Amino acid sequence: MSGKRSSAISSTIQYLLVFLGFALSYTFTYPQYDVLIFTRDFSGNFVNVLREALYYGNGRFLGNVLGFYFSHHFTAAIFVTAFFLTVTVLLAVLLFFGGDGKYIFPVAILIAFPAVGIIREVYSMIAAFSNYAVPFAFALLSQFVVKRIKGGGSKALYAPLALSSVCVCLFSENTTVVMLCAAVIFLIIDLFDSKKASIANAVNLISTAVGALIMFLIPRLTHTSEKLSDYRGYVTEPQALIYNALSALRSFARLAAQYLLIYIVISLLMLFVLHKAKTAKGVKIFLSAVLILFPIMSALALCFSDTASRYSIVFLALESVYMLSVFATAIISKQKRVIVSTVAAIILLGSAVAPILIVNHRGDRTFFTTFAILMCYALWLSAELKPNFAFGRCVKFVSPIVYSTISLTMLVLTAQNFAAYAYRTDYIAQKLT
Repeated sequence: MSGKRSSAISSTIQYLLVFLGFALSYTFTYPQYDVLIFTRDFSGNFVNVLREALYYGNGRFLGNVLGFYFSHHFTAAIFVTAFFLTVTVLLAVLLFFGGDGKYIFPVAILIAFPAVGIIREVYSMIAAFSNYAVPFAFALLSQFVVKRIKGGGSKALYAPLALSSVCVCLFSENTTVVMLCAAVIFLIIDLFDSKKASIANAVNLISTAVGALIMFLIPRLTHTSEKLSDYRGYVTEPQALIYNALSALRSFARLAAQYLLIYIVISLLMLFVLHKAKTAKGVKIFLSAVLILFPIMSALALCFSDTASRYSIVFLALESVYMLSVFATAIISKQKRVIVSTVAAIILLGSAVAPILIVNHRGDRTFFTTFAILMCYALWLSAELKPNFAFGRCVKFVSPIVYSTISLTMLVLTAQNFAAYAYRTDYIAQKLT
């Protein structure tokens, strides 16, 4: 009992430190909701928030609620942001590692790293955070509840599962598409594994479909002059569609080049698989070279971001080769679960990127879903393969230091950004008067 109590106390302290790191990092986050200018007479009280969220002209009801409310309650937003990020760490550790405390800081590092370089827009604007980071927590919650139910949990868990699966679809269209695809994939995996679908995954699919339907209907059943009819649409003209798709793919490549830590984890795990696999020596050498060189290329792209942006289409090709190499390594491993998870990850990546190719308005935040997918894939591989790396203990002791460094770096960056923003606002105010 004393051992369990000691472990629980240790985990609690670690989560508190993670929360503190996130809260300090985003103390000076830019507070404005990005398109709040479309609303009229917005006072910030909760009833007004619900009205504006419903009649805003899109189906992102919960994302709008959080974004509108915390744009007017910024101090609370600091702690709510830290809360959701910490909950995301908690759910990831519970889902993939059974709550093992030694994974808390490594997972926190993977989640915190975007603040420093990857899709910083998601972590620096309340609007982006509300619509893209928060549903990540709901997605993990849904799968954790499914896992508990499959493990013999109470039938009462079906209620939070249904609620979470509906809610995850009310933040962004991109997340909704991905979650629908994921729900279908999980049900298909059930059919292959046990020849029948589990009730938990069936409830997850039905609830996700209901959430998607609600998102679709909200802008069509609400009538208001404030509708964002011109804010986001679809490109249909062939030549414009090709240009738009290429532009979106270049943006994805530019951002995906920065998923450095995720690539390192995936490459290490796949090299571990490749080492144990029986295949031709030449194939091993080629796949090993790709798995090693691609993270190095990502690191160079981080260091020389301006140059990398000009050659983003080249990096997209390298990204494709890398994913094909990961898939080939999974096939060579002959491990059914590794193969299935790799195929699922590739399909979900496609479902996250494909809708962006046809919309006429997007921001870097839209690609945060691809980061979430690759991160979950890397964590799942870690839990499934359980490699006994010699530096495992080193990671355990170094990860808190790395996490603290990332948090302090983000604190400095956001403080500088806030100072620049405040100076600009003051300058404009003086000019107007």
